[in-house]
Amino acid sequence: MVQLEIVTASNAALFSRPITAVFVGGATGIGHLAVRAFAAAHGTTGQGLNLYLVGRNEVAANEIINDCQKVCPAAEFTFIPGGDLTLLASVSKLCTTIIETITKDSNGAKPHIDLLVMTQGTLYFDGRRETSEGLDQLMTLLYYSRMLLTTNLAPLLTSGPAPGHVVSVYAPNRDTMGGATFKTADISLRDPKNYGFGAMGAHVAYMTTFFFERLAADHAGRLSLCHYFPGLVEGPGFDNEGIPKWVRVAAKVVLPLVRRWACVPNGESGQRVVFHATDTMFPASGANAATKKKSGVYEELKIAKASDGVVGGGAYRCNWNNEIIETPKSYVKLRADGVADKVWEHTNQVFKDIAQKGKTEV
Repeated sequence: MVQLEIVTASNAALFSRPITAVFVGGATGIGHLAVRAFAAAHGTTGQGLNLYLVGRNEVAANEIINDCQKVCPAAEFTFIPGGDLTLLASVSKLCTTIIETITKDSNGAKPHIDLLVMTQGTLYFDGRRETSEGLDQLMTLLYYSRMLLTTNLAPLLTSGPAPGHVVSVYAPNRDTMGGATFKTADISLRDPKNYGFGAMGAHVAYMTTFFFERLAADHAGRLSLCHYFPGLVEGPGFDNEGIPKWVRVAAKVVLPLVRRWACVPNGESGQRVVFHATDTMFPASGANAATKKKSGVYEELKIAKASDGVVGGGAYRCNWNNEIIETPKSYVKLRADGVADKVWEHTNQVFKDIAQKGKTEV
């Protein structure tokens, strides 16, 4: 476990230079915890922060921004309406808006993004919900929208003074949970017989791993990517109407009783999300990561092992405590069978289909 003192110290050290960060889904849930933590890390001593908060609830976003400005008065906070992120056409428009806004705010300097955090999502258990674009809503929020954002924003993520960092918050450990397998012949789980909450989570985990590995290789030395499992965090997600009523009722009763030992505290959760922006532990592939010197209670941070088994490989699978989640043996056969390339090709075909035809059938 990476001690919280190290996490907070490393987060504060990020602001030895100005930082530009984009938080998608930052108005609610774990997203807003991460936004607040990032602002607190900058505080009144950081060297500059431009933070773009993407969400659907402008009222909630403005409340968060007002709170952040109190602890981080020198920073610039900008709300960007997210639109419907279950539709990739909307995600593409969002990417254009983000790029145009950051470019304008750069005042002639080279626009860039240092950190992209994506937490958009919802929760339901009643089967596949197909969008007008031919994809499942959950898979779009948790995978397709995030990969499109990362792909389209890659030019800005790789043009800064230091490597860009991407954090996708969901569950890399869902890939083999409950005996789940990857259905190569039905990657988007179009067949209702293949779809289920477990299968959906497994596919999102596998596909994120493979896609992030490819991006890390394609942008070696310039881009670090992490799929992060935040653990159990108490919040409004338990009130989601997609969750069975008995689960929602049980959560209200049980969570207060087990909060102390079962839940990650809200403040800590936000800090641990943004910790993945540090090059010390999560460098881009081939980048020279600085080694943190020992100081008081702080330990040296070791460079993390990437999902492909390479230390400092650029694509990481992380647990709530910022330790690495080992890549299961199931990946060995999938890699040998060329599934990594199939996921890459499938995902880009989906992007192409929707951009050209408004719908995909793959």
